[in-house]
Amino acid sequence: MMIFAPISGGREVSLDKTTGDEIWRVQLQRTENEFINIQPIVYDGMVFLSTKTNYKGNATGMIYALDSETGGIKWKFNTVESEDIWGNPEVNSGGGVWYPPSIDVNRGITYWGIGNPAPWPGTSEFPNGTSRPGPNLYTNSVVALNVTNGNLIWYNQVKPHDLFDHDFHLSPIIATTTVNGQSRDIVIGGGNIFRGVNLANAGMNRVTGDHIGMLATVMNALAISDAFVRHNIPCQVMSGFPIGGGVCDPVDHNKAKNALTQGKVVIFSAGTGNPCFTTDTGAALRAVEIEADIIFKATKVDGIYSSDPLKDSNAVKFESLSFDSAIKKNIQIMDTAAFALCQEHNINICVFSMLDDSKALANILSGKVVGTTVSQHGD
Repeated sequence: MMIFAPISGGREVSLDKTTGDEIWRVQLQRTENEFINIQPIVYDGMVFLSTKTNYKGNATGMIYALDSETGGIKWKFNTVESEDIWGNPEVNSGGGVWYPPSIDVNRGITYWGIGNPAPWPGTSEFPNGTSRPGPNLYTNSVVALNVTNGNLIWYNQVKPHDLFDHDFHLSPIIATTTVNGQSRDIVIGGGNIFRGVNLANAGMNRVTGDHIGMLATVMNALAISDAFVRHNIPCQVMSGFPIGGGVCDPVDHNKAKNALTQGKVVIFSAGTGNPCFTTDTGAALRAVEIEADIIFKATKVDGIYSSDPLKDSNAVKFESLSFDSAIKKNIQIMDTAAFALCQEHNINICVFSMLDDSKALANILSGKVVGTTVSQHGD
């Protein structure tokens, strides 16, 4: 039995499950601006994964199928359909996948959600994406690739020439539904909605952009609450600003605490309800209001590092940190305002990976040390 995992420097390794001994290692990074940030999928003797870029130019995301026994490349597919990266390789980059693909085992097809092109919205020299004319295939698409040889079967680009970092990166969902009375197999894709800071970077008024971004979090909260209700989990959505029409309640810390004592899940949305504040600060504020002991932040890496471990092979993981150290080191996993608010009110923060183990939060609550904890005297 083997374990497959990406490591720094754009490499993939295979390890013996019992001993941890390395079986093979393959270098997939082609430029310094390319790295791996995906949980690999294993099927039919192959390991499926992709690289992505840091959006600093001269890089494209490449999908790979590796031989699970040897690490040899069985096939690869460039998620950017342009050898010169739309004419300006020193500026442009994009594509790539960082959520696992879905596999239709009956049809022998893999489905991948592809990220956006860059730069977005542009640069001073090339505003509004003019460095990358055209639709920028296959960014912001779902692509269907043959499992055996990687040949493109079809693609659907939902947003050509993206200027807003919307991506279409989520793992596609394979489902069956009824269309006009007939049973049809479908593929569902998804990506980002709005991030206020990205809209501001594109020229929109920052306050308006943040309002749009906050409304997007309300939409997400309503979707989550609906899933909870369908699974008989009592919950209540609250928004950082009032919304009419019975959509949800405005935040009220007394009502929130009362709901929690009744065993309900309270879903806070719309951040602080004010522009120019991050959702991290919103989470810290709500934690203060409900008198929480700790904030859990699920992210893509397994804790806090001295730098981005997916880009820097010398990054060092912290098992614990004090608030003073986190602020002094300018740790980017959360903003300084959130750290300061938690420090003032003695609310610990645990940062852990949402990808490594579906039971990670349960393990933390049972006392297992997972991720990195930030506290008053953490280090």
